[in-house]
Amino acid sequence: MINEADDLLIYFEAYYVNGAYKRIKNAAGVNVNVRLRRLQPMFPPNTWNVHDTTLHGSHRTNNPTEGWNNRFAHLVGQKHPTIWKLIRKIKNEVAADLAKLALNDVGEPFNKRKQLGLTQTTEKILKELCTRIQNDEINVEDFLKAIAHNIRKRCND
Repeated sequence: MINEADDLLIYFEAYYVNGAYKRIKNAAGVNVNVRLRRLQPMFPPNTWNVHDTTLHGSHRTNNPTEGWNNRFAHLVGQKHPTIWKLIRKIKNEVAADLAKLALNDVGEPFNKRKQLGLTQTTEKILKELCTRIQNDEINVEDFLKAIAHNIRKRCND
């Protein structure tokens, strides 16, 4: 392994995977023997890992939220609206959401995820890869190579 990557791997392992070590003192407060205790990682895998999210077809990013924020800002039309204008726009947004729910109730679901072409293909590939590694059909190295290949392919398209 490249020596320059060691610091990055140590950092990632300490903050994102297993946690860092902390030296602890004995009862007398003197360090006779070095004793270490592992701390919880600052960002444990369940906060950033998107494996299960990918398998269930859920969003892996906050892009839908960002899209709603941009759309609502456009709807309001100004950065600092009066409270009355903001209330009116929120009411309009609630009415639109209620209409979408009503359509769903009569069997016409509103398509929340507009996935076309490459995005839809990428979603299928990622889900397939996550399923294959979960079922032990491929090893971690092959999984990572396949992910890297698809990222590189998407960047070049």
